[in-house]
Amino acid sequence: VEGNAIQRIIEGVVDPGIRVEVPMRRVLTPQEAQSEFSVAVFLVIYCGESSTLTRDQADGYRAASEEEVQKHLPLRSNRTGRLVSRPFPYPLLSNLVYHYLQNKD
Repeated sequence: VEGNAIQRIIEGVVDPGIRVEVPMRRVLTPQEAQSEFSVAVFLVIYCGESSTLTRDQADGYRAASEEEVQKHLPLRSNRTGRLVSRPFPYPLLSNLVYHYLQNKD
């Protein structure tokens, strides 16, 4: 699953000083997705690099990102319009991804 394309699309909607990363991506089978089709899932990280990033700003970036990505591929309507997840210190990202992958089965 090509996360770099998604990352490039999203980078076009965030302000300078905000970094976007897509550190995790996965294709769910129709059974896992409870759908008749396979579904691609991307973990998108917004990170204040040279600018402070508030949760309200991150919510706005997510909404703008969904709108822009939807121009290129369909999104599941039951997964759009949500607020961003909890903020966490960026240095913990690799550890969080590692633990998620260890416990996903």
